Amino acid sequence: MIGTPTNSSGLQADYISSILLAVTMRLLKNLPTSGLRDYTTLRSA
Repeated sequence: MIGTPTNSSGLQADYISSILLAVTMRLLKNLPTSGLRDYTTLRSA
């Protein structure tokens, strides 16, 4: 891990991105209006 900090960071970023995507999709399915609004806010931030 110490020898490959860049790779570790990349994997962690991909893992977090996949989770955020899954959560966003779930919000869009359960609460279309609120989910879309939250998604727009996340993209703007």
